[in-house]
Amino acid sequence: MPLLHDLATGAYVLGIRIAALWSPKARAWVTGRQGLWERLERVRNGLQDCIWVHSASVGEFEQVLPVLERLTEAWPGRPVLLTFFSPSGHHARHDHPLATHVEYLPADTAANARRFVELVRPGLVLWAKYDFWHHHLSRLHQTRVPLFLISASFRKDQPFFRWFGASWRRMLGFFTHLFVQNERSQELLEGIGIRNVTVSGDTRFDRVTAIVAEARALPIARAFRKASELPVVVAGSTWSADEALLAKAAQGRAVRLVAVPHEPAPEALERIEQAFPAPVVRWSFAEERMDTPPPAHMPPDQDPLHA
Repeated sequence: MPLLHDLATGAYVLGIRIAALWSPKARAWVTGRQGLWERLERVRNGLQDCIWVHSASVGEFEQVLPVLERLTEAWPGRPVLLTFFSPSGHHARHDHPLATHVEYLPADTAANARRFVELVRPGLVLWAKYDFWHHHLSRLHQTRVPLFLISASFRKDQPFFRWFGASWRRMLGFFTHLFVQNERSQELLEGIGIRNVTVSGDTRFDRVTAIVAEARALPIARAFRKASELPVVVAGSTWSADEALLAKAAQGRAVRLVAVPHEPAPEALERIEQAFPAPVVRWSFAEERMDTPPPAHMPPDQDPLHA
């Protein structure tokens, strides 16, 4: 696997660098990793024996957060390193209050993984759901760092369970323990000899409960809800396929929609405006429509509101 993996990683990084010429997200992926080693050198002394949490993006981090919160309660003062693969995850959580330092995960090469682990010297690693990177996981295993997979979910059609998946199955062996969302995932893993598995449920339920308890007042959302007796459906982190289904489901039904695209770029907002039946109002324009000032913590044009 290492040779094929390294070739694929090299091709991916090259493709990202080329795409960065016109894609803002690809450009953020590249520029965000510039100066990574210098940043880690500056903070390395404060990260020794840290709790390292890696997530692909924001959604995956939300799933591992309940576990991180319990660990920081049990070990107050222990440094916490957060890493993300995607720019959106880093941007959204770069100032998280639990984090000592927030960083990008470097490209998955043997040299990068060795250098990263030697600089950080984590005492415990939480890997959120998926984002399996061979060299980083292998290096953690080699250095005997406790490594836990959190809130994972497996399907029979994944490479781990296919005839060609030996290298993927090997990565599962790098984990000290795997916490999965359901019994089916446990059965699949046990079927390939992975028995250090616990069914812990979906930590998203823990996050939803916590978010409800910490609910902040959103005047525009309240005004939107009270403007009509019709039920409101909220869809978060949507992609174009989701929005098409929402628009189709809403046709001919007395319902109002609030849609938050996964990437709140101008083209995503325009896509939603075109997909949903009029009238549609963006969050930043809601003041004109509802005579209510927009909440200060929401960036302009982040969330379109379907009226």
